[in-house]
Amino acid sequence: MRLVFARGTGKADRPDETIDCPRQRIIPHDMVHYAVESVLDARGFLGRVASGEAANFTMGPESESDGVERLVEVIQGDGWSGGALELSFEPRH
Repeated sequence: MRLVFARGTGKADRPDETIDCPRQRIIPHDMVHYAVESVLDARGFLGRVASGEAANFTMGPESESDGVERLVEVIQGDGWSGGALELSFEPRH
């Protein structure tokens, strides 16, 4: 799967699935997903999209991706609050 994070419109070719990320003070939510899913080698939102699910807000529950979503929210919330959360991950192999 190829991910393109582009600000505004017309700056990059559109991928098959387009996710409009709201403007935020920190990096976009889906960019946090990319970091977490890559480091942990875990199946989250982006992994589900890569396996063929539509990129929308109506995905059914799935234990691993639900856990990834909670972790993404914690990291993003820490960034919004100006926190200095120190995380250490051991990737799965």
